[in-house]
Amino acid sequence: MIGLIIGIILGVVLLLFFVSIIVLEVSYHKTLYKRADGDLRIKYVYSYDDVIREKISFKNKSYASLNGYIYKDQNNNNPKALILMVHGIGYGHYYLMPMIRFLVKNGFYVLAYDQYGSGLSEGKYITSTVRGISDIECAFKFIKENDSLNKLPLYLFGHSWGGFVVINSLNIKDNVVKKIISVAGFNNDNDLSISFSKAAKMFSWAIYLRNFVRFGKLAFYSSKKSLLKNKTAKVLYLQGEEDNIVPVSMSGAIFKEIESKNDLLRVEMIPAKGHAPYVTIKAQNAQNEVMKELGLFGGALANFNNNIDYEKLSELDPKVLQIILDFYNE
Repeated sequence: MIGLIIGIILGVVLLLFFVSIIVLEVSYHKTLYKRADGDLRIKYVYSYDDVIREKISFKNKSYASLNGYIYKDQNNNNPKALILMVHGIGYGHYYLMPMIRFLVKNGFYVLAYDQYGSGLSEGKYITSTVRGISDIECAFKFIKENDSLNKLPLYLFGHSWGGFVVINSLNIKDNVVKKIISVAGFNNDNDLSISFSKAAKMFSWAIYLRNFVRFGKLAFYSSKKSLLKNKTAKVLYLQGEEDNIVPVSMSGAIFKEIESKNDLLRVEMIPAKGHAPYVTIKAQNAQNEVMKELGLFGGALANFNNNIDYEKLSELDPKVLQIILDFYNE
């Protein structure tokens, strides 16, 4: 009798486990982790007349091709450093083109690749944000094996998902990164999931388990832990105080609390700014209007449409740009 009861209990537990995993997977693929190719209503602008680019491609640990470009000023053969840029969820690196151009015109080379399941790269869908940590390790390897790149100081720039990735790349053995800028990077994959779905809080354990099965110890990485134990790279964290995509309570506020515990960390919370604090208030308001029309992950942070004034949506904020440039130049 006791054996029967134990068997029934175990059966119920297993049933709940599998139901939780199924619900989690369905929820993930309907919200965050679908293929990120932007919106067909948007014309993505990807080049400038005064910036040249060279196509690059490397394999991740699943043998998927991750594709992108090295961007340069054609008149600059002596760059200050190589900036490896990692984008957020939505659509590849193209929506960061204004920032890429700014950095290139200020003396840097920029290597920007599209993450797995995004834009130019392979992948049926974005499986998890923690995959990005594994993938940036492959980007490091690509740079290390490239004689035209491996002699340059290596800096990182990441936005949102990319901001999470660049901070947690600090855990990668033998990395040679000197400086990191994370814009609106979150603390961990679990927090991000919960911020988009309160129901996900019930399955918090399942999120960790799911990621552990797929990606091992990466499932337990957090930006807070990575920043606290960082002893190698200077880190600048930027976020808008009114970010409604990555809640400040799960990101900037946490990092601000630990700022005094590590001299290599500097946190700047930008007043009246949202998820992309490097654009002007005017551009931010215009982006918000487009988001209402196209939806959060419809490529709204790229906003390149024949019917939309590109300059209006991508205008960069000189004050925030100066913070970024000063950090890279110091």
